[in-house]
Amino acid sequence: MKKTTKALALVLSLMLLMSVVSITAMADGSAEPSKLTYWRALDTSKETVMFTNWADSELAKWIAEATNCDVTFVHPPAGQESEKFNLMIASFDLTDIIERDLSNTSNYPGGVDKAVSDGVIITLNDAWDNGLVPNLKAYFDAHPEWLPQLITDQGNITNFPFIREDDILLTSWGPQIRIDWLEELNIGFDENNLPSTIDDWDTVLRAFKDSGKVEYPLLCVSLNSLGDGSALPGAYGVGWEYYLDEEGNVQYGPTQDAFKDYLAQIKTWIADGLINPDWQANLNTAQLRQNILSDNAAMYFSNLGGGMGTWYDYKNAELGTKSEPANPEGFRSYALPWPTLEKGETSRFGNSALHVASFCAFITTACEDVEGACRYMDFGYSEEGKEMFNYGKEGVSFNYINYEDMNSPVDLSAFGDKFPRWSDAILADPDHAVAEACSLYIRAHSSGPFPQDEGYLVQFMKYADQLKTIETWNGSSDYSGSLMPRLYFTTEESEELASLETDIDTYKDETLTKFLTGVSDLNDDTWADFQKGLKTMGIEKCLEIRNAAVQRAYERGGK
Repeated sequence: MKKTTKALALVLSLMLLMSVVSITAMADGSAEPSKLTYWRALDTSKETVMFTNWADSELAKWIAEATNCDVTFVHPPAGQESEKFNLMIASFDLTDIIERDLSNTSNYPGGVDKAVSDGVIITLNDAWDNGLVPNLKAYFDAHPEWLPQLITDQGNITNFPFIREDDILLTSWGPQIRIDWLEELNIGFDENNLPSTIDDWDTVLRAFKDSGKVEYPLLCVSLNSLGDGSALPGAYGVGWEYYLDEEGNVQYGPTQDAFKDYLAQIKTWIADGLINPDWQANLNTAQLRQNILSDNAAMYFSNLGGGMGTWYDYKNAELGTKSEPANPEGFRSYALPWPTLEKGETSRFGNSALHVASFCAFITTACEDVEGACRYMDFGYSEEGKEMFNYGKEGVSFNYINYEDMNSPVDLSAFGDKFPRWSDAILADPDHAVAEACSLYIRAHSSGPFPQDEGYLVQFMKYADQLKTIETWNGSSDYSGSLMPRLYFTTEESEELASLETDIDTYKDETLTKFLTGVSDLNDDTWADFQKGLKTMGIEKCLEIRNAAVQRAYERGGK
């Protein structure tokens, strides 16, 4: 790792003057590779099964060759990502590139603009204007409607973002049910008539419990999982934390009286043994998977790739049918609609996302080879780079076929006879689920500095139940109304939010846990005291700051 105090403008000017020479040297193979350092956390549910350093993946090797870069990767130990990141920032012993969500003020107080003013990261504005990131610029020239999600309120372009290019990619997580068990109950529900209201959930949970099929039918992995995606509080018209109301104003779920009704329902389910007693334990991905594959859960929240797809792979492997994309015998997980209170309603909540994600990569002020770092990071937005991040390399991890041979319910006609179909290296790895095998060759199944393509999804979601699940989730939610635009905060706002929200979050979590476990009564008086406490701790100031940021987002065209 390196430290530098060189002025960015001077560096970019020199790099621009040398760009023609650099490109010529790269073309004839005479250029020395750019040496870079890159900090990023590995995905413990997919990547660490295959390698301990991303440099050992085929994809990392291909990108290094394509960009003429020699990259040393630094990976924090699992569970220590925040600690190691904070130590790196505090010591100012920076890698050249950092991959992390810095717009999240809990990751970096003050957000990305503060990281710029603190001298941690550089802006890409000069690189953008002077041709050092031609592919990134061309991509947003072709998608100008997404540019407001990239540019901060201060006009800074700071990062190489992860982009969900197609609408179908915006939803990947939600409530699921063991549909095979549901149909065995014979209580009037099946895949054509799914439980859709809170009353339906109550009926089905109690039926599962009474059947003896499972002791605790609803699996929750943490306090926050009770509100993930605002799936359950959303039925009552409120979010788990911050959300937009129907007038476009920011609200905070626990300040709304309807949130008390939601809590009362969850408290009843816990008391009646319908939710696992270790719901406060912060179960990890492996523990969630173990519970589901061991038939210890009938309803749960999870994603489709590393969740449903991986479970099906494991079950099919047990049956000796791993390479066949068929729903496994004796195990079917299926989508549940985002619940509402009344039949026929559409939830305003659910799991969705902006096209331009906040998780992205930055070049730090420690980087002495900005041109090389830009070249390396810009590659993902080229046609070659996009294909590589999503599919790998032709003849190794994919081969071109005609799109019609995919027989997909998704319209893939734009691919023509150039649909990059994954090979058996991914689809038929004898020792790993597809979500794991992918990690050697692509990053589309996770995230990174590139546009994610829908052609990846129709292969990753190789089981019919997965694509049907997306249809169910998308068809039962109009999340666009409650989805926040990309928010950027001033340094002062970020510091105030960080100061206030740390204590508010702790107070909220502790109080809700006491309500749900019965340590504290949940009644009108205790609820009023809780809301008074939120006000005393500054929740109204937090709402004021966030509403101001939303208005700025609207003004820059952010939604």
